Amino acid sequence: MRSPTTGRPRPSAIASVLVAIGVVASACKNDVAAPTYSVSGVVTLRRSPVQGASVWADADGFRSYTTVPSADGAYTISGLPSGTMTVHARDRFGDYAATAAVTVPPSVAGLDLVLVIDD
Repeated sequence: MRSPTTGRPRPSAIASVLVAIGVVASACKNDVAAPTYSVSGVVTLRRSPVQGASVWADADGFRSYTTVPSADGAYTISGLPSGTMTVHARDRFGDYAATAAVTVPPSVAGLDLVLVIDD
């Protein structure tokens, strides 16, 4: 607001703007992305790599990170937050499955999943 006598901004208006700028600058400065981790391995069935399977990680039963293995069965799930989660794999027909528990950090390599008949 401007003073009716001088036409200049009132000190309280200037202070409000400076406080607002400080709050925005502070929020931007503290907005740091949390680190993420990855889990990788190979999906196999009867010692052969499995392509086209579904691989996913969940925490507390919430399926949130998925991938599909390459032709050699290799998979990587990236962007995982820290904590304990379960990694699952299932063949494309749903007959075979594997499950493993993992805790990140650190990132985990070599978490190979061997599919077995799913009862």
